[in-house]
Amino acid sequence: MSSVELNPAYAKPQIGTQIKTAFFDNEAIPNIKLGQILKNDSYDKLKQTVERATKKPEVDPIEYRFSATRLKLPQLAKTMTAFLKPIFGTDIALGDEWRLVSLTWKDYSMIVDTQIKRKGHDVIIDVTDDDFPENAGADLVYTTGGDETVEIPASANTLIIVKIDEKTRSFMRYANHYAKDKKRNFLIQHI
Repeated sequence: MSSVELNPAYAKPQIGTQIKTAFFDNEAIPNIKLGQILKNDSYDKLKQTVERATKKPEVDPIEYRFSATRLKLPQLAKTMTAFLKPIFGTDIALGDEWRLVSLTWKDYSMIVDTQIKRKGHDVIIDVTDDDFPENAGADLVYTTGGDETVEIPASANTLIIVKIDEKTRSFMRYANHYAKDKKRNFLIQHI
């Protein structure tokens, strides 16, 4: 994939401060969702790459069912690292390899006792079908086990960043029959 360009709206000098403030305003589970993150042509190329990727089913009936693969996307990593470093500091560095997760009807994941996430951040780029139904489920959910949850519905061309601590767990809500043959696709890295 060739160069990946951010939406110019995110290049304004004050944007970084606004993003950092909004991120940490969510005290229980710091997070932010930034819509229309990539320029349209960059997003279209990324979406084509995701759609062409060969995804393999991953199934454990008690814990999860979805399809996934790994994609090397160095230009995306470079662009996102350059964008995030001034906001979150020099410790943010994305690798070239992204995990692509794809959900459609009957796909899900659950929280299980063996789930352990390292402290850090989940960086997610939503590359979902534009016509993925709002009522189809497949939301990403982060929780601390109490009343604190962050629900992330499908939203194409969105960057999501969630801070992970020792209490944070995540799961993917069941993709119901409204999903049919539509796909919720997202790229994720834990840094």
